[in-house]
Amino acid sequence: MPRNADILPALGKGKHSSSHILQWCPVTHYQRIQRYDRATKDLSDNLNQKYDTRDEPSVHTRDNRYIPDLLVIDKDDRTGCLIETTVVWEHKSSLLYAAKIKKDKYNRSEILENIRLKYNLLENPTVLLFVIGARGGWRPSNDIIWKKYNLPNHLKRIIVCNAMHYGSYIHRTFITHTWRMRKKKK
Repeated sequence: MPRNADILPALGKGKHSSSHILQWCPVTHYQRIQRYDRATKDLSDNLNQKYDTRDEPSVHTRDNRYIPDLLVIDKDDRTGCLIETTVVWEHKSSLLYAAKIKKDKYNRSEILENIRLKYNLLENPTVLLFVIGARGGWRPSNDIIWKKYNLPNHLKRIIVCNAMHYGSYIHRTFITHTWRMRKKKK
């Protein structure tokens, strides 16, 4: 997507790149949340046929409260896996960087131990990252989730298409907001 024309300044701040609109703009905050919630829901709906899934299980530590996106529990061997979803703007290293941030946030012994105790797991859960590019990028490590849980390949296409669909929805929300602001200024 190209940059917005000069005639579309939002909140008086000039041009906005698609990267900003799809990833950081406060105007599109809730639409971005809907985008990754949809990706997580699509994944969860496929997993809960064979596994016990918990959407956004709350975990408290000494210093904070954490809400990972998805906990998948194997009913037979009582093991768990945290899956953290994110949809990010794609450039050279953004998918890798987003994965590192999420891994650093959730792969902490105190968080994993609290989840193990809360859900009566036999061992601390593993952390897997589900990182999608806003323009349809797929991080190869996402395939670990597909192999581990034997997910259908068509689900990848569905999730990527939905992420791109939400991208156009986010962009449309921004443009609509910008035009409303422009009319108010007149």
